[in-house]
Amino acid sequence: MTSSPRREKQAAILVLAFCIFLAAIIRLQLLLATPRPLNDGGLFLAMTRDLQAAGYRLPEFTTYNLPDRIPYAYPPLSFALAGALNQLLGADLLQVLRWLPFVLNMLSILPFYLLAKRILGDGRKPLYATIAYSLLKPGYFWYIMGGGLTRSLGLLCSLWALVFFWDALRAGRWFSGRLLAAGVLLGLTACSHIEITLLTAGVMALFCCFQGGFRRSVLRLAGVGVLGVLVSAPYWGQVLHFHGLAPFLAASGTGGIFSESIVIRLLAENLMEEEYLTLFYVLFLIGLGGLLLQKKILLPGWMLVILLVGYRSLERSSVIPLAMVVAVALDDILVPGFESILSKLQAEGKPARLRYPLALIVPFLVFTQAFGSALLDTMQNGDQFILPETSAAAMQWVEQNTPPDASFVLLPGAEGWFQDPVLEWFPVLAQRYSWSTVQGYEWVRGAFDAREKQYLDLFESVWQDDPQKFQLCLPRAGDSYDYILFNFNFSYLKLGPRLDAWLNRGHSIVYQQDGIVIYARHSP
Repeated sequence: MTSSPRREKQAAILVLAFCIFLAAIIRLQLLLATPRPLNDGGLFLAMTRDLQAAGYRLPEFTTYNLPDRIPYAYPPLSFALAGALNQLLGADLLQVLRWLPFVLNMLSILPFYLLAKRILGDGRKPLYATIAYSLLKPGYFWYIMGGGLTRSLGLLCSLWALVFFWDALRAGRWFSGRLLAAGVLLGLTACSHIEITLLTAGVMALFCCFQGGFRRSVLRLAGVGVLGVLVSAPYWGQVLHFHGLAPFLAASGTGGIFSESIVIRLLAENLMEEEYLTLFYVLFLIGLGGLLLQKKILLPGWMLVILLVGYRSLERSSVIPLAMVVAVALDDILVPGFESILSKLQAEGKPARLRYPLALIVPFLVFTQAFGSALLDTMQNGDQFILPETSAAAMQWVEQNTPPDASFVLLPGAEGWFQDPVLEWFPVLAQRYSWSTVQGYEWVRGAFDAREKQYLDLFESVWQDDPQKFQLCLPRAGDSYDYILFNFNFSYLKLGPRLDAWLNRGHSIVYQQDGIVIYARHSP
């Protein structure tokens, strides 16, 4: 029934390598379906060009969606990396933004394994956790998109920072190279993604409760924090010089506030975004229960830190401890349970011989089912996150055939603005102002909420075929619009007869091709 530890280790490593290969297939299934970055990335393309034009000195504003002046407050490290690859290697910048998030996401698998090995110990658990991390949708989906450029670099730096900080706490010395590396990497995380930085600092504080003596560990954490602040000072210092605290205060108010709904999302919803089979979520609940019964509270404590710090992106933030809890469920509960059944059958004299160990068979069955579910999800639902070529052609027409100062209202193509690639790419590909674009406005006080509300109200007015409500969503007299664009191919919304009649009374169709209609507003 059992095999040698060496054979189990070799088998587990083979399964890990195979599943990492399968994880790459899932990601490439999405990336190869489009010639440009997946879903979003238009804002980051513009900001990378802005940084290049400024000689890699932080500009005061981005040129995205002019004439609005959006502060250049996004952490710029990933833009600098993309710009350097573009200029040093001669790689097309659009393709850099398409592939760099994928590469960074795949590179994060190694530090995740090293971190899992430190937290879960030697044996099969770190391997199981790494396979789960590789396959879980929140661990790659929003990281490999064009807008995942900052997230993927931030996550990579964060994981390495946690690995080095854990080692520094275990080393027991007041200062070490590991502590220095943790501080530098925390600073690089801050230069990549603010939310991930806050979560990383929170998890480091949690580590202090479990390693190296609390008081000494907190002092080391303070040193790491100071070093991280110094490393990231060129970024936040320049933003403060240009704009003060306003952009950071504006951005901090766009993620909602902590409430009981966050706990409901954690325990009652599909936290792992599994589309067909919720194997991982079931294993997470089993593993969480097992850890609490054993009074092992590091990973449950990590989830608590996320609820306090990283709830804005709960699914993405949770994927690291979730994958480790899944490994606990497999190795401590599921596999021993089957082994107990097998032993009982053998004790009763019933034939129950297996050619391979259950420690290989059970996880293999779980992970292959999870892979099949994830692959099916990307094949059936991936198209909704791809900018259609017909939309890109329409934007090119807009750039060539409308006045440079023309402004557009873009009718919603999805229920959420973050799922609407037309919305983000329009200011870059059409080079025209969009009243509807939400991306980037989280750094402008009040603008993000207003634009998000306008987007949702427009969606609802088209859904209800309500011309009166539709008009209330449009810019007012002094801030009027010139065109309305509706992408019928991308959106499942259709113009109802009442809204269609209202549009035809005050507008003329100037472009109608491949399901895309552009209405020009009649002069008042």
